[in-house]
Amino acid sequence: MNGLTDVRLALHENDLRDSAKAPVQGLSSETGRWQRFWRKVATRRALLELEAHELRDIGLDMAQAREEGMKPFWR
Repeated sequence: MNGLTDVRLALHENDLRDSAKAPVQGLSSETGRWQRFWRKVATRRALLELEAHELRDIGLDMAQAREEGMKPFWR
């Protein structure tokens, strides 16, 4: 596996784990969707801001980070 696949699997695993949890008392499932949406936005922005040496630490190059960071919010 390459680094990008590992990152995607880790992010996907976290999304699955979070979506499998019951909604927090007093919060609707819609709130959970918005939280996931904003988390994706924030993590993708952070990925775009990483320096080359930081990307190497997580096994990505600039092109892979750009590809992942520029994905539309629904993916």
